[in-house]
Amino acid sequence: MHRFPQALNGLAGRVDTPAPIVLLDVMQRNIDAMRAFAAANQLDLRPHVKTHKCVEIGRLQVEAGAVGITAGNIGEVDVFA
Repeated sequence: MHRFPQALNGLAGRVDTPAPIVLLDVMQRNIDAMRAFAAANQLDLRPHVKTHKCVEIGRLQVEAGAVGITAGNIGEVDVFA
């Protein structure tokens, strides 16, 4: 994560906090790695949305091969449905 401090410095004073900061290429690389691991081990991938609580990220995970998502409560299910 060597770029993370650089990204934070570039945003200092321009973003109200707290605010999520996502390095999209790192996130995509992690999604791809999980997909590859699941495929190599003949597993179905159902990422838990409690980690990110973001519909767009959930959509990227499903587009990358996840067979669905896992939610912790009915409110999360409602949002992601």
